[in-house]
Amino acid sequence: MKTMTLRIPAVEEAMLVELQKTNKSFRDMQTLLLDLIRQKYSKTAQGRGQSNVS
Repeated sequence: MKTMTLRIPAVEEAMLVELQKTNKSFRDMQTLLLDLIRQKYSKTAQGRGQSNVS
């Protein structure tokens, strides 16, 4: 497993904190990012060629 460090400006960090208070999907950043990656990948030619990506 790879470790990623996310650096965001203070304004966006404050926005994220507010989103995390009201939107449960933003509380778990790892799951949010992995879901986004899987969604976008499934729309690529490679992703459409595979039935299930784990």
